[in-house]
Amino acid sequence: MRSYMLLVIAVSAGGLGACGGGGGGSSPAPAPAPTPTPTPQAQFSVSPTVLNFSAAEPKSAVPAAQQVDGTVTGTVTGTTLYILVTVAGSNIVDTISPPSISGNTGSVLVAPVAPMSLGTGGSSATLTVRACMDSATCASGELPGSPRTIAVTYAVGSAVQADLVMPHVVDRLAAGTVVLRGSGFAGVTSVSFGSSLGNDVTVRSSTEISVKYPPMTAAGTYAVTLNGGAVPFTGSLVAVDPPSFAHAKLGYPAGDAPVDIPALVYDAERRALFVGERYADRTDPSHLLDHRILRYAFAGATWGTPTISPNDAFRLTAQLRDLAMSPRGDRLLVLREGDLMELDPVSFAFLAQGVNLDLQVNGPSLEFMRFIAPMNDGYALISDGSYGGGSSGSLALYSLKTRTFTRLNVRVGSQLAGTTEFIDNVGSGVVAASGDGSLGLVASGSRHFQYKTGNGLLSKASALAFTHANDYRPAIDTTGAHIVIGNGTDTSVYAGDYTLLCRLPAGVRAYTIGPAGNRAFALSAASKLQAYSTASANGGPCVTDGPEIDVEDPGIDPPPADFFPLSNVQMTISPDGATLFMAGVNHVVVQPWPPGP
Repeated sequence: MRSYMLLVIAVSAGGLGACGGGGGGSSPAPAPAPTPTPTPQAQFSVSPTVLNFSAAEPKSAVPAAQQVDGTVTGTVTGTTLYILVTVAGSNIVDTISPPSISGNTGSVLVAPVAPMSLGTGGSSATLTVRACMDSATCASGELPGSPRTIAVTYAVGSAVQADLVMPHVVDRLAAGTVVLRGSGFAGVTSVSFGSSLGNDVTVRSSTEISVKYPPMTAAGTYAVTLNGGAVPFTGSLVAVDPPSFAHAKLGYPAGDAPVDIPALVYDAERRALFVGERYADRTDPSHLLDHRILRYAFAGATWGTPTISPNDAFRLTAQLRDLAMSPRGDRLLVLREGDLMELDPVSFAFLAQGVNLDLQVNGPSLEFMRFIAPMNDGYALISDGSYGGGSSGSLALYSLKTRTFTRLNVRVGSQLAGTTEFIDNVGSGVVAASGDGSLGLVASGSRHFQYKTGNGLLSKASALAFTHANDYRPAIDTTGAHIVIGNGTDTSVYAGDYTLLCRLPAGVRAYTIGPAGNRAFALSAASKLQAYSTASANGGPCVTDGPEIDVEDPGIDPPPADFFPLSNVQMTISPDGATLFMAGVNHVVVQPWPPGP
């Protein structure tokens, strides 16, 4: 509970006075003096007594401030009138404006916090307004009618865009947990995957369910039904066999010598790898069409020749920055500097496009989009960068339903409560998401933010004490319980609450974490691959888990050898945690774990 001095007013001292006169002895008796009119007693009142704020969803604009009037009637006795406001309950009030005075009424504006400060659901608070004479703390001199209370409510709707199951693709041989997103979940008691009943159904809200699925009898797509189909739901789960890939080195097409590999994505449903190439021909860095995507498909027992994204009228991969599979697995999301293209994940056929109209393209800097992380509420979290260094960068959410961008340069928290934090200045920031899409993590230097889709809350991850470096994306397990983050020099493993678990050796070039979170993988500068247990929680060195493996150097393009400032090795992992994929400017490496004979 916090007190806020709203108003101090100087008033006239004293009240009304009366006096009488005397006369001569021979004069007639004077008429009786009239009875003095009683001085009206001071009264204090406020209007309205209820303030209701609402927002359609957490990323909506801040609702308009609402006016509160305080009125003093009658006569006050004293020198100074003090008006104090105490705020109790949720931190939903951002500011209370300085008063404007008109006659005996003072008016203020009560402004709510940004809806993303609160997240989905309802919040309430109480404003207690007190009027006192000559006591700044209202220890005495409180006017009749004081205190007055104002009930404040704030309702924020759900951000969920579609029926989703995440992770969408799972290992069919192992049980696990998925998150369902949709609507109307309040009465759900059972969840089925095909004919198999799920376990431990937890209804977190009317839009979110956590449920354990059993091992599946066969690979395939399983319809997900709620309460035997009584609750409508269109999401599905794809179960795949463990891939059992042998070690392989996949070369790039003849003539390709990319300067940077910004993205590596494994499509487990179709057993295909997507590799993004920036400046595939390093001799011509200005040619936009030299940004492209390679798709390696596994057929039978070998990886085929890669399919190359076409250079057609859409210029599908011009200004390529990042790649991701859509939450339903039916689209390849291609993040470019100014828009997002949605492509067929097999043919590269163009499906849809969303243009980011909020990027700042005037002035000393030019903003562009850099990284994408799809979430389970139907949005994708996106970070920006800038050419020229004059812009601080920002975050955005992309709706896969409406194909629109919402810029997240917002101030969250309450100024009145002293909890404000600006979600800006995230230039060169990276984003990553847990496998179930419930946690999004933003790393920008020493500043970190988290986006939790369960309630749509964006907040500062203040407990994460680490300084990230450009282009090193955090790796997060399926549930968000384990996080690996590095900067090229230091790399550490954290728990979901950002407690340091252990530190990986210095000089890690690339890293990832198994879906179950029990094992982290690191590639050294000498191209040695090592697994580490995440069980150690003492903050010391991570304990090795299995043998060290020599792999063919995926390759980097270190500055200042070329025009591109930095090129990292990208690493990802299969749903069963048994195959590592690594890509650099030299080639792609497929490495089973544990290693074969």
